[in-house]
Amino acid sequence: VRMNRKRLKGEGGPEDCYIALETLFSVLFSMVRVMSPLIPFITEHMYQNLKNLLETEAGKDTRSVHFLMIPTPRENLIDTEIERAVSNMQSVIELGRVVRERNTLPIKIPLKEVVAISQDQTVISDVQSLEKYILEELNVKTVTTTTDKSKYGAHMVAEVDFKSLGARLKGDVKTVVSAVKELTGDQLEAFQDSGSVVVAGHTLTEEDLKLVYKFDSTKDATPDQYKAHSDKTVLVLMDVSPDQSMLDEGVAREVINRVQKLRKKAGLVPSDDINIFYKASGNLDKIITTFLDYITTTVKQPFSAYPVPSGKEKIIDESTKVKADTLELTIVWANKGKSNIPSCNMTPCLAPAPVKNGVKPTCSYVNVELCGCQAQEGVVGNQGTLLLENPK
Repeated sequence: VRMNRKRLKGEGGPEDCYIALETLFSVLFSMVRVMSPLIPFITEHMYQNLKNLLETEAGKDTRSVHFLMIPTPRENLIDTEIERAVSNMQSVIELGRVVRERNTLPIKIPLKEVVAISQDQTVISDVQSLEKYILEELNVKTVTTTTDKSKYGAHMVAEVDFKSLGARLKGDVKTVVSAVKELTGDQLEAFQDSGSVVVAGHTLTEEDLKLVYKFDSTKDATPDQYKAHSDKTVLVLMDVSPDQSMLDEGVAREVINRVQKLRKKAGLVPSDDINIFYKASGNLDKIITTFLDYITTTVKQPFSAYPVPSGKEKIIDESTKVKADTLELTIVWANKGKSNIPSCNMTPCLAPAPVKNGVKPTCSYVNVELCGCQAQEGVVGNQGTLLLENPK
C-alpha cells in the first residue's frame, strides 16, 4: 500500500487509480476470507467495511465473513515473471537497507547511487523494470545495473569466525586460516551457493566463514565511496558519501515530516483547504528556501514564510527543533473557516443517478454536488449519489 500510495490517490490518472483500488480491494477481500478462521475478530471488522462495496447476490448470506467460503485458488492469475521480478527487487532493497544500517545512514538521508551487480541478465532486467520502487525505498538518486563487478574493484573475501573454529579445530586453526586466505573467487562463490567448503581437510559452513566484499584501491572507483552487501544472486553497492546538497535534502524531508505530523495532530485530512506558514532560524531557513518547491509539492498545500495574514483562522501552531535550528509552524484555514465554501452555481434539482444500466437506487440515498472544489482520489465530475444503506 505504501509503495503505491500515489497511484491510490489518483496521481497517475483516473484509470490507473481505479486499477490500483480494485487490486487492493481484491487482495483485502481474499485475505480476510482466508485468514478469518485464524484471526476471526479483526477479519470480521475489516469485512464489515469491505462489504459496503460488494454487490449483493441472491440467496447468499453475506452478513459475516464467517458465512462465506474460503476462496478457491485462481491459478490463471499467477504470473511467475512478476513474482520473480518483485523478489529480485526486494533483494536489492533489503541489501541496501543493511548497508545503510551498517553505516548509520537513516533512510531520510538521500544518497547518490545504488549499484546492483549480477551475472544473471534476468536479474538485471528485473531490477531495471522496477527501478522507481528501488529509488523510493532506498532514497537514492540513481540505480545502476551491471554484470561486471571488477569495474568497481569489488572482490569477495572470507572472514573466519575464530570463536567457532577455535573451539572445534584447536591446533589446526592457523593452518585453516592460511588456507582460507588462498581461496579463489570461484571457490567463494561456490561456497555462497552451497553453504559449505572443504579447507585443509576440514569442512567449513556458514557458521565458520562470513563472506564480505572489499575494494581494490587501484581501480578508478574510490574504495571508501562504496559499501557492499550481497546474497546468492546480487551484489549491492551503495555510495555512502552524501554531499551537502543531499544532507540538506534530508533536512527538507524532515521539515515535511514535521508538517505532516502537525496536520495529523490537528485532525486534518488531505482534502482540507489550508495554508501553512513557517519561521525558521539559522541554516534551516536557507534550506527551506532552496527546497521550497519540493516541500510545497509534497505537502500539496501553500507553504509560505511568516507573517500569517490577518483575518486567517488559526487551526494549530507548534515550535519544534530540526537539528540545531528552530522551526515554527502555523496552519490556518485558506478561507475564513472550514465551513466557508466558495459560492458556485448549483444544480436546482439532481435526478437520482443511475447505479448501473439505468437502474435507480432501491434504498435510501442522497444526491451530492461538489461546490468550490475539484474531485479527488482519481474521481471525475462533480455530482454523485451517496447510498445511505446497503441496497435492498
